[in-house]
Amino acid sequence: ILFQQLSSNAYRDLRRDFTTAIDKYNAVIADLKEQAQQRISGWVEWCKRILIAALVIGAVIVLLTDRYLAAFVVRPLDRIQQHLQILAEGILHTPLEQMGKNCVGKLAPFVQQMQSNWVKTVTEIRGSAEEIYRSAGEIASGNTDLSSRTEEQASALEQTAASMEQLSAVVKQNADNANQASLVAKNASQTANEGGDIVNGVIKTMSTISGSSQ
Repeated sequence: ILFQQLSSNAYRDLRRDFTTAIDKYNAVIADLKEQAQQRISGWVEWCKRILIAALVIGAVIVLLTDRYLAAFVVRPLDRIQQHLQILAEGILHTPLEQMGKNCVGKLAPFVQQMQSNWVKTVTEIRGSAEEIYRSAGEIASGNTDLSSRTEEQASALEQTAASMEQLSAVVKQNADNANQASLVAKNASQTANEGGDIVNGVIKTMSTISGSSQ
């Protein structure tokens, strides 16, 4: 019991000092914890504000980007599409409005150059078609003239054939007449020969009579 009393008296101050130290430590820890919570709360609040600001800025950027794309990309592309549809319908002299120096606007000169090439090509094709049409008309006229001349030549050949037939008939008739004339001449010659024989006989008879009378 005496030892316990001595031990209790010896360590009483030490326990009191230890308890005081523990209380001070707990107070410091609590204070540090409170300060840490305050700093963390401040940081969280700042993070929230920064996040909200970033979201607002992001929404504004998205809205401005959408407006920019709509004004400088979508609408110009729609106008180019409408212009190309007009060109596809064959209306090649429709001008393309200027669209600025943006990315889509840089396409306008190429579209205009393409349109100019189309106009040149169509004009050349149209001129060639007109030339072909004119040449076809001349060929048709020449064919008509040739057909008319062919008909005239055919008619002339028919007339020539008829004349040849008539000439052949005349020649045949002349040949018949010549044969008849030859027969007549032969008969006349024969008659003349017979008349000569008769005359000779008469002369001989007269000579005989004259000699007898002497």
